[in-house]
Amino acid sequence: MRQGWAVVGLAALIAAPVAASGPAQKLVQTLSACRSVTDTSARLTCYDTASTALEAAIAAKEVVLVDREQVKRDRRKQFGFIELQPGEVDAGVPEPAELGGKVTSLALAGEFLVIAVENSGTWKTTEGGLAVPVLGEQVTIKKGALGSYVLVFRGGALRVRRLR
Repeated sequence: MRQGWAVVGLAALIAAPVAASGPAQKLVQTLSACRSVTDTSARLTCYDTASTALEAAIAAKEVVLVDREQVKRDRRKQFGFIELQPGEVDAGVPEPAELGGKVTSLALAGEFLVIAVENSGTWKTTEGGLAVPVLGEQVTIKKGALGSYVLVFRGGALRVRRLR
């Protein structure tokens, strides 16, 4: 079964445009070059050698295979952070335009409010406001102007920044 997944992973690597650099790119180029070998036995040897090298690199965590769904989950987790977090991959998947969920906790932090949103992280207000969301209320966090974020709820909106 393990080899079946390796074949699927190798097929995905061959079919996808090579955007990686360094060792990963060389491994994929070596694997892709096997297609041009005309002798059947030599081509099989080429594929065996290249796939073994790729599997070894994956086992050594020099190369990591990531599917598009994982990238989408990572992009969702990084919404509100300025840069990619360690271990997260962009892969051309855009950051979501907004997140949403129910408010799971509210806490005062000086004059500001810390708001935890179910499956959408913890956010801190950056300005005071007269209206605040209530526990259990559905909220949406949207991208604002100049890299800011806005938490929108039934009673209003607050500028926020992501804590975690």
